[in-house]
Amino acid sequence: MRYSISEIYDSWAKKEKNIVNNDITLYGWIEFNKANGDNFFFLVMRDGSSFKTIHAVFDNKKFRDQDLFQKLMKINKESSISVTGRIAQSPGKGKDVELMAIDAFIFSEADDNYQISKNKSSLELTRNYQHIRGKTRTFQALGILRNNCYFETQNFYNKLGFINIACPILTTNKLIDESFSVSAFNGVTFKKNVHLISTGQLHLESFANCFEKVYSFGPVMRAEKSDTGRHLAEFWMIEPEMSFVDLSDLMNNMELYLKYICNKILEKNKDVLEYFDSLNEDGLLARIEKISKIGDPFVRKRYDECLKFLEKEVECKNVVLDNTCETKRISNGILILNKIPKFGDELVIDVLKYLADEFGEKPFFITHYPKNLRHFSVKESEDDKITGETIDLIFPGIGELMSGAMREDNFNKLKNRIVEKGNLLDEWQWYLDLRKNGSVPHGGYSIGFERLLMALTGIKNIKDVVNFFRVNGYCFA
Repeated sequence: MRYSISEIYDSWAKKEKNIVNNDITLYGWIEFNKANGDNFFFLVMRDGSSFKTIHAVFDNKKFRDQDLFQKLMKINKESSISVTGRIAQSPGKGKDVELMAIDAFIFSEADDNYQISKNKSSLELTRNYQHIRGKTRTFQALGILRNNCYFETQNFYNKLGFINIACPILTTNKLIDESFSVSAFNGVTFKKNVHLISTGQLHLESFANCFEKVYSFGPVMRAEKSDTGRHLAEFWMIEPEMSFVDLSDLMNNMELYLKYICNKILEKNKDVLEYFDSLNEDGLLARIEKISKIGDPFVRKRYDECLKFLEKEVECKNVVLDNTCETKRISNGILILNKIPKFGDELVIDVLKYLADEFGEKPFFITHYPKNLRHFSVKESEDDKITGETIDLIFPGIGELMSGAMREDNFNKLKNRIVEKGNLLDEWQWYLDLRKNGSVPHGGYSIGFERLLMALTGIKNIKDVVNFFRVNGYCFA
């Protein structure tokens, strides 16, 4: 009877008779092999069904085919095989069970020159071998984590009554400057300039006026020219959009989502988190556990409060002001500012990371950015007219993880903002029309899915959490 590694561990824990009393067959790949003399060796096998591996133990006295025994003893890592035998309690420390082999079959032997060796599989090296880096321990863990985060994201929004909306890949509306323009597809042309979708926000707004709560979850493309550890040209984004809400409602939903995901992976993928925790020096697992606590809300700060906080930090000499160098954080965590940020300045990544550490070493919200720093769809704040109803969720070590805003629902204000930003009204008439047909207070936010994976794994470069990355000047396969 064939079993997966996941089924083996589950059935053994339940003491099911089929696995306790019968021979079973396991299919998979060899992750490691080790001989102990001429008559005994074991193979560490994985099959992708679990982050766990299993030891297949080969004893010359019990194995049926002696020629195959000798061949398997020297077989290369990543060869694909099946092994038949009896499951038994393992005497090894930290191992539950092992497979006592009596027979096997070799599907394919891996080459001697396998590019990613056990001792040299750094994340930087694997970027050159994206087609096989799924075989590494780190990408096995990432694959499991990504899959469960994807599944639990769908669960979260479905449980709250959100309707999933499939947004188009092509659009005539360019909401941000970093958009890819498309001239033609195999001779197919369009009457207007067309761009690859960079956000589903605009199309989601039209359906938020129908269903109240909607979301999309899929790939978006941005022509990001900078080569940083936080940006990709193609990535996945979660974008909820809600009607009859205010800024506080948006923040509550953002916080609830992150806490939900943290709780679910602690429940279902504790072994994966422990693996990534072992690779980090900054207490990754403890941070995830801290974030997951429902009764411990995230700090909420206005943009101008953050500016005042930085000014005081400079006055108290907790932050160094040095206009001869760029703003940066040095190895001991001290923040060096090129200048004290003024109203209207963007807060750079090192400043955001510093603020996250200072505000409790967990995610926190920044609200009410100057409206001119955001696109025209952002709702103007009623209290001062110069800020927007905006939110960024800042994550320690990552910077911006989520970004959202209330949308301008007043027809005339939105029309004026479109003109102020230098856009042609006829290109945005359909978007303006949404304010004529039962418009309501509404808003939404976006979550970079790969940045979420960075936050959950402690991996520092976004290229190392996506299977095949696309960045400026580089597209593998």
